[in-house]
Amino acid sequence: MSRLRLLVPALLLAVAACDDSTGPDGGLTAVQTTQVGATMQDEVENDVDAMIIEAAVTPSFEPAPGMAQVVAPCVAPSNTTDTDGDGIYDDATIVFTTPACTRTNRRGGTVAITGTLRIQDPTPQAGLAFTNTLTGLTFAFTGGGVAARNYTVSRTGTRSIAIAGSGLTFASDLSITRTFNVGAQATVEKVWNVSYTPAAGQVLAAGQPLPSGTFSATGTVDWTRGAEQFSFAVTTQTPLAYDATCDAAQRITAGEVRALGTFNGRAGYLRMRWTACGVEPSVVFIRT
Repeated sequence: MSRLRLLVPALLLAVAACDDSTGPDGGLTAVQTTQVGATMQDEVENDVDAMIIEAAVTPSFEPAPGMAQVVAPCVAPSNTTDTDGDGIYDDATIVFTTPACTRTNRRGGTVAITGTLRIQDPTPQAGLAFTNTLTGLTFAFTGGGVAARNYTVSRTGTRSIAIAGSGLTFASDLSITRTFNVGAQATVEKVWNVSYTPAAGQVLAAGQPLPSGTFSATGTVDWTRGAEQFSFAVTTQTPLAYDATCDAAQRITAGEVRALGTFNGRAGYLRMRWTACGVEPSVVFIRT
């Protein structure tokens, strides 16, 4: 069995919304800002977690910061063959079930994981590259008795990691359904790339936690919910600083991501700005 570590997935609290409604000027309403922003935050933070195979295999819970642990997935993979010994299965499928894959989350609630994750070593050749195929991989979060924080997110599609110099690139092509405590579920199509560069003096190593570094995301997101049909161009205004020593579920300490588009007849962008370890990002809609 390879050395595995457990990371908290991106299970998030309600985020700050724009304090006005659409009105005659158009743009996102306060509810849309909150719910679209929560979805976007979830995708950003989930990608950060999923860039190391240990988090992909057991995508839900974490050890103390900076510590690797020898653990078993909550359910056994179909095949543990690892020809090159790099900690990445040659070709294995994990079918997550509850209650085995249910845990208490550091954001104050409980997460239950169901669905299927296939892990493949693309060569196989020793290294950090791998491919995931997700089929209805679903996280259901219950916020410790706070109904406003409950949601589910289900992902189907592919994610792949490749080496890029001293860092990594991460490509996602996912169909996502997400429920909220208020309103109907949304369907989200996500196609974007994330680049990661380790901080000075930090080195990537198989079987070890992701070291501190910076992330940038670019791509597209399409959001559909009833009459709501929004298309975003995702850009990184300021690279996201990831702090591996942060003792919190939310480990991005700085940076800004924007989702640009036309919403309810008005051009603008959703701005997500991270500021500190353990602090949820501010999310606002800005008209242009």
